[in-house]
Amino acid sequence: MSDVVVKNNIITVTLPDGRIFNFPIPVLELNIFWKYAKLIRKNDPAAYPYKFRLVKTLTPKRDEDFTHSDCNLYTEGEKKYFLIRLALDVNNSTTLLIDSLLHEVAHVRTWTHMQDMPHNEAWHTDAFWLEYGRLRRVYWKEM
Repeated sequence: MSDVVVKNNIITVTLPDGRIFNFPIPVLELNIFWKYAKLIRKNDPAAYPYKFRLVKTLTPKRDEDFTHSDCNLYTEGEKKYFLIRLALDVNNSTTLLIDSLLHEVAHVRTWTHMQDMPHNEAWHTDAFWLEYGRLRRVYWKEM
């Protein structure tokens, strides 16, 4: 049986044969995430306003093992808005959370309304990849 100890944000696993492995616990600093979320929303608007929601988990679509995030367009009366949801069980570090946010913001900024097309063709267009790359260049430089 392996021995597991958690101390000072490090998981130490000692195997029965004596080998020891140390794994840092990812740190999720939500204050940093919200700083970037507000900055991105202010500087990079989309066709409709967008909101962010952190959720515990998201149900995978298609044959994926997990889902980092998603975005959808909603209508409430006369108003439309995008809702970006980010799963905390998969995005378990500030870096992953912000990267997933940038991915979803690239979607809302290049929204094509082609829901009947296969997933990768409809949502991961050349325009999407160009925008995602631009967002990463701008905001990773900030981090």
